[in-house]
Amino acid sequence: MNNKEKSKKYFNKTSKYYYSQGDGVFAEPTYEEVIPRVINENPKVMLDLGCGTGDMIKKILNHDPDIQVYGLDISPKMVKKASTKFPEGCVKVGDSEHIPWDDESFDLVVCNSAFHHFPNPTNVLNEINRVLKKEGKLIMGEPTAPGLIRRVINVICRFGPHGDYRIYNKREIKFLLKRTNFELENFKLIDEKHYAFTAIKL
Repeated sequence: MNNKEKSKKYFNKTSKYYYSQGDGVFAEPTYEEVIPRVINENPKVMLDLGCGTGDMIKKILNHDPDIQVYGLDISPKMVKKASTKFPEGCVKVGDSEHIPWDDESFDLVVCNSAFHHFPNPTNVLNEINRVLKKEGKLIMGEPTAPGLIRRVINVICRFGPHGDYRIYNKREIKFLLKRTNFELENFKLIDEKHYAFTAIKL
């Protein structure tokens, strides 16, 4: 079973309790950093890539209900739950390497605690760049770990059932962004296990 199928199976299974235990609880520090960044950018139309059950979008819309929001997730059961929090028809089941919206559709793309599941990160970043408007922003929150621990995790995670592929440090993220025509604007190490950043489309 490849990473995408593992992710779909795992998140279908955990969709009932994602934000109350396990992965959702672990990712909480990134929400606290990512959501204010989104609000400060004041986007008119945005995409939540790897939207899960839509809890983060719900919090964003509580701050600014006028944002036109869309969501994409690989898990049908996650999307079914998210559909109650997104406007009707604005959340879809899909693959992050083939985002089902037109070029230059969004002011902002947010991707929180999903990027480490993507087996082809360059393809995903190229797709994000494609659907962003000129000088659009990408905001991302992700798990990480110090040096040797991160390398060990990256060996182990591919054999696990969660669909994890790789966690990155700042240097690796900066390299991937440069390859896909983004410029890193604001990288913040939240704690030893989480970071967030903003990047602009060049």
